[in-house]
Amino acid sequence: MLAESELLKGIMKKQESNIAFLLSVGSDMARVRGRTDLLNVINSRLKILFTCTHCGIGIVNTVTGETSPFLIDPDSKASYDTGYAGLFDDFDIRADNIINQVTAADVPLVFNLEAEEKTGRLPAIFKKNLQLGIKEVLMVAFNINAHLTGVLSLFSDVANSFPDQYFDILKGISNQLSIATANIIANEQILESEKEKTFLLSVSHDFVACRNKNEFLDVVHEKMGALFPYREMVISLLNEDGNTHSAYLYNLTEESRNHQDYQERAAEKYMLEDGIYDILLNSEDPLVYDLEALLLRDFVPPYINFFYENGSRELVTVPLRENDRCIGGVFIWMGQKNTFTPSQLNLLTAFCSQISIAVANIRAYEKIESQLKQIDQFKAQLEEEKLYLQQQIDTAYNHGEIIGQNGGLKDVFNLISRVAVTDSTVMILGESGTGKELIARAIHNASPRKDKMLVKVNCAALPASLIESELFGHEKGSFTGANERRIGKFELAHNSTIFLDEIGELPPDLQVKLLRVIQEKEIERVGGHQTIKTDVRIITATNRNLLTEVDSGGFRIDLFYRLNVFPINLPPLRERAEDIPLLITHYINKFAQKFGKRIDKIADSVLKQMTAYSWPGNVRELEHLIERSVLMASGNTLKEVFLPKAITVSPPVDKVPATEVTLLDECERQHIIHVLKHTAGRVKGPGGAAEILGLPSTTLHSRMKKLKIEKADI
Repeated sequence: MLAESELLKGIMKKQESNIAFLLSVGSDMARVRGRTDLLNVINSRLKILFTCTHCGIGIVNTVTGETSPFLIDPDSKASYDTGYAGLFDDFDIRADNIINQVTAADVPLVFNLEAEEKTGRLPAIFKKNLQLGIKEVLMVAFNINAHLTGVLSLFSDVANSFPDQYFDILKGISNQLSIATANIIANEQILESEKEKTFLLSVSHDFVACRNKNEFLDVVHEKMGALFPYREMVISLLNEDGNTHSAYLYNLTEESRNHQDYQERAAEKYMLEDGIYDILLNSEDPLVYDLEALLLRDFVPPYINFFYENGSRELVTVPLRENDRCIGGVFIWMGQKNTFTPSQLNLLTAFCSQISIAVANIRAYEKIESQLKQIDQFKAQLEEEKLYLQQQIDTAYNHGEIIGQNGGLKDVFNLISRVAVTDSTVMILGESGTGKELIARAIHNASPRKDKMLVKVNCAALPASLIESELFGHEKGSFTGANERRIGKFELAHNSTIFLDEIGELPPDLQVKLLRVIQEKEIERVGGHQTIKTDVRIITATNRNLLTEVDSGGFRIDLFYRLNVFPINLPPLRERAEDIPLLITHYINKFAQKFGKRIDKIADSVLKQMTAYSWPGNVRELEHLIERSVLMASGNTLKEVFLPKAITVSPPVDKVPATEVTLLDECERQHIIHVLKHTAGRVKGPGGAAEILGLPSTTLHSRMKKLKIEKADI
């Protein structure tokens, strides 16, 4: 009886001791705030009861079947293996293994790892411990919540290290572990949620400040890099055609930017139905792809090969939505596989929602900028049209106001009347200064297109490198200095008339393009890919013999025939001697009014001089000569004109026989040489030879080239 009493006292004492121990552990557990605190409590308490090398806690999701490490003891040799955490992925909740046996039991269980290895019931994580010398493991399961079960494991490198006398205490501790683990997870979720909110608020704040793509891309790179070490990133958007997508923004490695296919991949329009993008468009969640697995498919979009060749091994796609409509996606390329946790993917989804808003705002801002630029371009176009219209008003003549009664000029009037009402292409032929532009304006002003402006282009006045842009326009960035899109003269002359002066000066490559415009009735801006339909009537003018140019290869014969549909030959002023007094009177009145003078007479000697002069510069030369003479005149009679001194007075001629053409050219050559000597070789500017002769400097250069006037002649 005494022995039984002592035994009972011993049992009660042991129970009291166990209760006291559990209360003490419970007190320690109550102060636990994080995983490190929990690890310290387990190590300090359980290592008193059991001889173990290290401990650990894993969590089993009974719904998804996934396992994950919750507590890894730094005393574990296995923890230093970089792939240790990945061993948890080997667990199969449906398989016969020791983890499932423990979670189904209500008591702690001890397993000999060598024996279990032979039965095939050992998950990968325990195989790793066996390889590192662990002999035995004591395991106990505890519930965390409805779908999470925790498993505490104590490892020993010695067999028979876990006596069952302390299993009741271990079971009691597991109940406390349940509460502590649940609290830690809840606390971590709260902290993570607060962290995510802070992160997303900072993202929203920084995105709002972005006003262009570059600023936005910098912020995306900084924020995304703070979440995880991604390799490359592309934001791809649907194109307006609704069938393709293209890169909108991208942050690539130097290796990718130096790849031979970089430019092609960056600019390409990809079809939506590629097995990746079409799935993205219909997805609400991120999608993760193993690139090596993708490359085994029968069809792989070319961008997959591109990024795989440059080192990426995993792709995560996240849809971008605007007003419940998918507008594209974010493509995140990783250098390693299995890099995302579920919580990271959830945060990435929220982050990409902010990207969607920012992209929509930037596109709206870009659209506004584009519209403002278009408004500026329209304003510039209106200003240009206004300038042209003002020029038309300032120089508007109908052929009743063209001064002259010469028979040859009357023939010109007749031709103007016949051709003006049509859309036929006209070529005006005549020497410099004969009034070719005036005739072009008369044709336009008498045509059905008269309510639109006449657009003039002097082909000789533009550098060869700019003629194409001037005629057909250019897109922004098409060449150095092309800072904005500009419409060309053909586009400006739509439904109107374009006057191409000095057409013989057009370079051969532009002749080909002009021929195409005439044939196809469409243009293409420099640097552009879109054809623009135009309805333009073409009038050209030249002082050259284009047939001679055709024979020498300087002008295309097919273009000549396209332009020479209705030729009009203007007689030079020397063949219109009877018109000279009328022209003199007209210009005296014009410039007298301009300079505030009253001149109503002209000396007979002056009239005789001017009638006898051969006028190599034609009407333009006469106009400029009268302007100078009126400016220098005193009194109401024009008594003196300033004809070039080298020219001797000769009787007026009605016609120039063909046999004298060479002599006339020589006369003109000597006259130009004399004027150039007078100006010390200066062609342009005030007092230059061009001004004295009443010719544009470009025309004078052309005449000097034709007459073979060299520097040595001056």
